[in-house]
Amino acid sequence: MVVLGAISTSPAPASAQLPPVESSSPACTGHRFRLDGAAALPDSSGSATLVPEWLPALETIADCLRRPEHERTCAVVQGRFDEQSFSHAVVTAFGSAQAAQLARARARATAVLSRLSELGVPAERLREAPPLPEPTWRGTEVVLLEGCLPAPQRLSEDDVRLVEEARAVLAAPPQPQVVVQEVAAPASPSPFFVEAGPGGSLELSSSAVAAPSLRAGLGARRGHVTGRVSAAIATASPDERRASWELKAGAGYALLGWLDLGLAGGLRWGSVGLDSPWLDRSWFAGFEAVECPLSLAEGTELCLEQSLFPIGSVHKRARIEDGKLERIPATRDSLVRLELGAFLRQHF
Repeated sequence: MVVLGAISTSPAPASAQLPPVESSSPACTGHRFRLDGAAALPDSSGSATLVPEWLPALETIADCLRRPEHERTCAVVQGRFDEQSFSHAVVTAFGSAQAAQLARARARATAVLSRLSELGVPAERLREAPPLPEPTWRGTEVVLLEGCLPAPQRLSEDDVRLVEEARAVLAAPPQPQVVVQEVAAPASPSPFFVEAGPGGSLELSSSAVAAPSLRAGLGARRGHVTGRVSAAIATASPDERRASWELKAGAGYALLGWLDLGLAGGLRWGSVGLDSPWLDRSWFAGFEAVECPLSLAEGTELCLEQSLFPIGSVHKRARIEDGKLERIPATRDSLVRLELGAFLRQHF
């Protein structure tokens, strides 16, 4: 749908982004062209930005700007969006639903600007206003703004003399000099991140032991490869594992933009307190999956972690019976360990 300001003399709602309109010619300036009805999805040609029904209005705008009395008039284009929802994949790609909407609005404005340029409107007479942050309607609004270009100035006698001198120099130009200037390459974003969150583990050996934990770590990503190290404190019901220290390291490969699969391994020391000598310890190695499907803020992600460690061993050298510590002959047993966790990851 196309609504022309020249048809209805009632002013359009004012917006913070579009400049105020001052009209001196009711035929062209002083009115807004509302180009409504943009497609929600791409058509067969892959375009969801330019609607064929807008073309007569764009030709009218180009004709207005060609008139001598409007040689200082510009076209100000602002993309608009409505409350159209997007799939999770699109929102993830753009970072947020609002970012996806703003990108679509800018794409519509860019398509209109390109069409006006094809119709012969000079680039210096085209302006783009940022989209409104709130949803309104799906399309583009064009305002013909009078007086946006400076009035032509007459050359003074000094200016005329300088022009003649420049012409003389151009007639016999000096030898060109090549100046090489080094430009520093832009700094690339840091690949590092920190993360922290709760989790839990289940160790299966001669007995099953579940232990909630709190983990913190750091890592780095380069291309599709991610490396992570972390430390955790955990607690479990056996007195020998009332307090445990855990260290873990792993490396993964990004199969998808939000999913890493890789290998990991770690060590655990358990005792009656975090500052007490260890009574049992274990090591484990296996597979790890990390998904970060949700972006909470700029550089912050909510991630989930699942690990299976089919290879491991537990070593015990003491036990607690009736509240008393008893040393026992050192024993070793194989173990299988499962882990689940959730954490926040902050890139910096």
